[in-house]
Amino acid sequence: MQDDLAPARDASRPAPGGALDRRRFLKATAALALASSWPRAARVAAAASPPNVLLIMADQLRHDAVGYAGVQPALLTPNIDLLARFSQRYHDAYVQTPYCATSRSAIFSSRYPHANGVLENSAVGFPPPITGEVFPEVLHQHGWMTRYTGKKHVDVDITAYKPNASLLVPYADAQPLVLPDEHTGLWTSGYDDTATHQGDKTARRAMHFLDRYATSGEKRPFFLWVTFEDPHPLGNGASQQSPEAYQAPEGPEWTYADPTDIVVPALTPNEFANKPKVLADHVAGWHSPHGDLDHVRASSAHYFGGISMVDKHIGRVLRTLMMSGLSEDTLVIFLADHGDFMGAHDLYRKRNCCYDDITRIPLLVSRPGQMAQRFPGEDVRGFVESIDIGPWIYDFCNVPEPVGVQGDASQLPHDRVFCEVGTGPLRAQSIRTADHLYVEWPQDGELYELATDPAQVVNRFNDPTLVEVQAQLVAALELWRQQTAH
Repeated sequence: MQDDLAPARDASRPAPGGALDRRRFLKATAALALASSWPRAARVAAAASPPNVLLIMADQLRHDAVGYAGVQPALLTPNIDLLARFSQRYHDAYVQTPYCATSRSAIFSSRYPHANGVLENSAVGFPPPITGEVFPEVLHQHGWMTRYTGKKHVDVDITAYKPNASLLVPYADAQPLVLPDEHTGLWTSGYDDTATHQGDKTARRAMHFLDRYATSGEKRPFFLWVTFEDPHPLGNGASQQSPEAYQAPEGPEWTYADPTDIVVPALTPNEFANKPKVLADHVAGWHSPHGDLDHVRASSAHYFGGISMVDKHIGRVLRTLMMSGLSEDTLVIFLADHGDFMGAHDLYRKRNCCYDDITRIPLLVSRPGQMAQRFPGEDVRGFVESIDIGPWIYDFCNVPEPVGVQGDASQLPHDRVFCEVGTGPLRAQSIRTADHLYVEWPQDGELYELATDPAQVVNRFNDPTLVEVQAQLVAALELWRQQTAH
């Protein structure tokens, strides 16, 4: 299948910041390899001018639901895979909470949910003083033009024409990206908004922004967040567990044709019988018909179709970035806000759980010029938290980070990651190391030994053979709470 990315930028359209020659690029790459996975030295070597930042986000995309992960042969993501070839591929990236608004709030504030105050998916707004200290707003304060297009679902004032936006922006009522800028009269004409679906509209607006920016003479760097609402299931009138809930909204042609090629998870009868009762009760209404692998394959076929649809739109955006010459000066980050069970644990979508299926995400970082120069990326092993993304961007853009930021780009990779979800009796907090996952509930817990149970099925909480391990994890989780309390 031919991908949507151009093989090279249009030579007739010079890059606004000047071409990045191969010697300078190799110097920057060498600095990156020698110093750390994200040093400021690489940014200084790569270009003298502040970089643009393009943040592309998919909603509810599993870490293994991309072609380059090599898990699902039936899954077609040629554009994401091509971006992965020219990116650092972080294979152990985790969000700090597995719901849309809470995860996005953690990402943009660079703080854990208990520290930023957004613990529920329906929560609206950050409490002071965090408002104004999220990285798009900090970049804006330091001279970046900040824009977004697509699904927002976080209370961040990222668009100057729409201050104080509510957390839940109705998609049909979302104002277009290309309204007049606060300082100039750019981007007021030539916009084609004849999109057939939100994903198409998201891509069109991003493409229009990039095209108009490249020819505008604008001197400020930009931060552009392109945020797709797919492959998050929309329901379409179907039940939450119905395969049709995952039907790609642009039409049935986006459903993978042969579900028999799909790799399905192993299912364990009565898995939640040995887990906390509050958790078992919580997920009871979200089970699929147990053992019905055809149900899993049918849902996965629709889910993969939605992913391929998003991949097409991502390719259109990246092609525009390349053809406009902007890729020479643009840092590109691709990630998801959380995953999807997709049949694992007999569940779909996400719930108040801390399993890898919904907390582990794909994460790609392509440095300025890397796509245009076709310089290969690399695999990065070891834990990264989604709250590290803000500090990465601050460091790369040479912008001071606000006081209170909890992500840490200077100490990567981490040897553990933390997750938390819910409130009251459904509140859980977890610590995940290379060997164990420990989840603490108000009156109970979960403990998984990952060497023998990577799917996190057999609960070993209070197992006499793991007493010392459990005590160490309990102490580490308590220390994390104390150190990150606000």
